[in-house]
Amino acid sequence: MILTAFAASAVFMMSGFAVVEAGFAHAKNAGDTLIKCLTGFGISVVTFLFAGRFIAGCSSAGAGEHTALVQALLCAAAVTIFSGAVTERLKFSVYCLCCFLISVLIYPLLIRFEYNGAAEKILSGIFPPFAVFPLTGGAAAFVGAKITGARLGKFDKAGNSHAIPGHNIPIAFFGTIVVILSWFVMSLLFGLIKEGSITTVDIYAENMLLGSCITGITTLFFTQYRYKKTDITLTMNGFLAGIVSASSCGKNVPAWSVCIISVLTGILIVVIIERIDRTLKVDDPAGFSTIFGLGSCTGLAGCALFSRINGLFFTGSLESLGIILVAALLTAAVVFIILGIFMVILKRTAGIRVKVDEEIEGLDLCEHGLVSSYFDFAYNINTTDFTDTYVNKVTAEERRDTVFKAEPYHYENNSLSETSLTKIEIITRKEQFEKLKTALNDIGVTGMTVIPVSGYGVQKGYNEYYRGIPMDVHLRAKICVQIVVAKIPVDDVVNTARHVLYTGHIGDGKIFIYSLNDVVRVRTGETGYAAMQGAASE
Repeated sequence: MILTAFAASAVFMMSGFAVVEAGFAHAKNAGDTLIKCLTGFGISVVTFLFAGRFIAGCSSAGAGEHTALVQALLCAAAVTIFSGAVTERLKFSVYCLCCFLISVLIYPLLIRFEYNGAAEKILSGIFPPFAVFPLTGGAAAFVGAKITGARLGKFDKAGNSHAIPGHNIPIAFFGTIVVILSWFVMSLLFGLIKEGSITTVDIYAENMLLGSCITGITTLFFTQYRYKKTDITLTMNGFLAGIVSASSCGKNVPAWSVCIISVLTGILIVVIIERIDRTLKVDDPAGFSTIFGLGSCTGLAGCALFSRINGLFFTGSLESLGIILVAALLTAAVVFIILGIFMVILKRTAGIRVKVDEEIEGLDLCEHGLVSSYFDFAYNINTTDFTDTYVNKVTAEERRDTVFKAEPYHYENNSLSETSLTKIEIITRKEQFEKLKTALNDIGVTGMTVIPVSGYGVQKGYNEYYRGIPMDVHLRAKICVQIVVAKIPVDDVVNTARHVLYTGHIGDGKIFIYSLNDVVRVRTGETGYAAMQGAASE
């Protein structure tokens, strides 16, 4: 029963990873990102259960943490972490090969080392098994992103980094919550499988909640101090790194030491993500290499320094810290060497990146034939079907009149109409729309077109930071309200709009006034002022 719940949590966590990665990617690559996560999960589970388990030395049955099913699911989680760093530019076929390599060789070797003879004896109690897969995933994410290269437009010729904001931060936030929740449940179930004690699991749960919350809050305030505004995406990363760090600490670390490790992790997560981007030129859209690599390392360091027995005596020491650091470096080295050599060989032979024009077009279309992951309206729907109940009740004469009006007509220029037409465009803040609409309706303006727009004026927008990278020109989101008036005085419209929109601050908006030659109603062929009237006037 515990293994079943563990498996369900692992599948749920995979969905969270997929949503986070898709949110931090472009909309044109969202589908590719999702299918890579799902495919990688499937490949890794099958490969580990049929081949990798023998290298890892996992038992085929039982309820221990070294059971093949448990380790297969952890391996799948490591593969899903890897996918987040190489999204938007790695070929789908190459990604599948990398998933196979991690599952059949890299992760099994690391598990074999941890559970084998002298290594198991040395690492017992200071290298929690739940820390192996995030460390493996983080190292694989780093080497994969480095060898694959940055996305187009990420770095200029001078090597300066440019921010590429994710297309859907709310959905990335939702995915972060899913990962944290499923990680929490998986960690507790893993602890229960390993220890078999509810008391131990309760202590573990408290530490993970403390770790996630304190790390996230620390990141929040540190970004406020560093960038003068809180960074939402880095704060999300902080909460996720916190639970990774706390789960890597293990069960024998007191709450106050978890707090210390969490504060350190919250600060380092910001600094290292920024340095990896700017200094090492590694393009990791969601920051997974730092979240899981750093999170597991700080947690292991805390376990080495602050472990205790029976809640009384500390067994942590610098010697334990040295063992932890060596083990973590060996883990990273195995990933770097095997996966790095494999990807370099592929890069120099068959190639690992999609073509430039395919990357511009989007991997959804070029790799999977998916026009868009966000289909809007279906333009091929027939909207001229006159078979509904209302139309069937009209008389024959009315039907003939309708057919006649639907026939093509000849347009004659009506620019010398007695009533002049004026088009007015009002660009302003989105939150002002309801007040503007009500005020214009009060003076007789009943028709308008509203368009979402973005742009900047003389002030050149404003400078902000996205994940520690400055954004030179930020386009402000606005709305453009278009109205056409004939008999209503233009002065009344302009003055009413100014009265409603004025705050005295930059960004109140602008009003553009145009003279129109004519307007034509498509259905009837009416022109000028007659075409401006609604259905009630007919």
